[in-house]
Parts: sequence; C-alpha cells; structure tokens
Amino acid sequence: MMMNEQHPNNNAMMNQQQAQQQAQQQQPALTFSHALRHAMTHPVDPTMVLSDQERHWALELKRAVTQSERLDLKRPLSDLELTQHAMIARGNVIEALVRIEGMERFRREYDIQDSLEQGMYFIRQFMKQQPGYILHFDVNPQTYEAVMVSDSAAFSQRSAFGENTSENAWRICVASIYYYHFALLPTLATMRRGVSATVECDGVGWHNFRVEYVSRLFEEMFSYLPVKFLELRAYNTSLVANLLFSMARPFMSASMRKSVQLGHRIEGSDSDTEGPRRLSEFYLQPNLEMAQHRILHQFQTFLSIRLYHEKNFRLCCA
Repeated sequence: MMMNEQHPNNNAMMNQQQAQQQAQQQQPALTFSHALRHAMTHPVDPTMVLSDQERHWALELKRAVTQSERLDLKRPLSDLELTQHAMIARGNVIEALVRIEGMERFRREYDIQDSLEQGMYFIRQFMKQQPGYILHFDVNPQTYEAVMVSDSAAFSQRSAFGENTSENAWRICVASIYYYHFALLPTLATMRRGVSATVECDGVGWHNFRVEYVSRLFEEMFSYLPVKFLELRAYNTSLVANLLFSMARPFMSASMRKSVQLGHRIEGSDSDTEGPRRLSEFYLQPNLEMAQHRILHQFQTFLSIRLYHEKNFRLCCA
C-alpha cells in the first residue's frame, strides 16, 4: 500500500527550517507529565481509574496468581502490573498467566529490577550501541495514545549480538526494549489505549535484519509483553524492507500483523521542496547529541511516573 500523507506529529514537514525550530522547541513528555502531576494532586486521577469490568478482570487474575502452583515469581507482582496483564488479555486468565510466566523468566534471566537507576543505565547504553535508532516517544495528553518513532536503518544487529563488543550487548539491547515499553505505558489510560509505532525504513538492508535476532527477541520477551499495538506504520519502505517485514510476520501476534502498514511517505518528500525526506531529519534536531539528550529526559520523566504508579496503585482503591 503506497500513500502520501502528512506525519501526525509534524505540521511543518514542507519547510526544513520550520521543522528544525519545531523539533528544538518540542517538549511533549513535559506536557504529558505536567498534566499527570496535576491530575495526581486531585482526589481522583482520571488516568488511573478502572471500569467495573476491568477491576473484575484484575481481581480474578490476582486470585489466580496467588493460587497458582506453577508460577515461580521473582518478586510479588504489583497491582498495576497485574491490572495491565488483565486488561490486555481482556479477562482471559490463562492468556494472562502465560504472559506473566514468560515475563518472569525474562526478568530472572536478565536481572530486571524495574528501577529508575537500571532503566536509565540501559537506555543510555542502548543509545551508545544503536545511535539514532530511537527518534521520539510521547503520549497524547488528550487520547493517551502512546507514540514511538524509530529508524530501522540505524539499527545494527551485529552490535546487538555483541559480535564487535561482548555478550553483554544483547542484554543491553533486550533490556532497553523492555524498559522502553515499560516507560511508554505509565498509566492505566495509556495501557488501555495502546501504542502506535512509526518506523523509518529508508536505507534498510539485509545488514539490519537477522532471523536469529527477531526469533530470540520474541521468544525471550516480546511475545509476552502486555502491550496493545494499534498500528505499525512503516515509512519509505523499499523492496528489501517489504521482504524483511514478510520474514518477521511469523513471529508477530495476530493483532500486530494486522496493524502493519507499509509504504507511507512524508508529505512533499516526492517533490522538489526542501522539506525532510526521512523522519530522522525532523526528529534528530539540531543534532544527534541534543536529540538524544531530549529523549533521555523524556524517558526519565515517563519512567518516574510509571514507577510512582507501580508503588502507589491499589486495586481496592481504583
């Protein structure tokens, strides 16, 4: 499917100078965090309210986890995490228990602590390992839809597998992907709404893809993540990129496969204008170093909010 459209987070794609100014001034994570902090000072935080049905699902799952003889939990699950699993499974206790068991294996294998210190360490190391891969993430303060933007051409699977560094490289990669999604869903409202992913594919080649990487990522963690994917939009897909998506499809869930949309273009990128041709030209402004600094700040903000709710959310009071 080929289409020309305007990227949803950019009203100035036709003008490079305007795009640079907008990217430099953009602070969406602060906007969202300020809204949340305002909400948290009120008796009822609207981003952390459950429906009666969601509460019922979560309580049923909590009882099942307590009674399960199969689960070997590294630590007690928070009420927020239990609720997230229950919401994504929509009350299917067996499905939720399978995800919980898979995530617990992942946590034990890679010593995941769900802490601010560890999360910041991994995301910093990941940015050194894969510079320019993470372009942007945000949560819409009106709809609570989580948005993530990445550049697949900037991803080095050779670096992720540690062929040029050490075996610790894979831990940095997979743990960072976990923390990325953990921080991106800081409230019940964002968990309920879901994630929209946008991927830049211009320049993607066979060097960016290994079946072993995709298989290992899904087997160890991604298949068990309690995340609702709304759409995955791929920009500037070439023949190779389309083939790579086809090879990755067997590892995706049915809902993720359904969400994939190939062939998007930035509006005006096929003309002679001076606007950005790639998403990275908009987001990595004024340079990679400054852009990564903004991303780290956003990540810390989102992760802090998520950890606050992990500590304070109680099912009995939701």
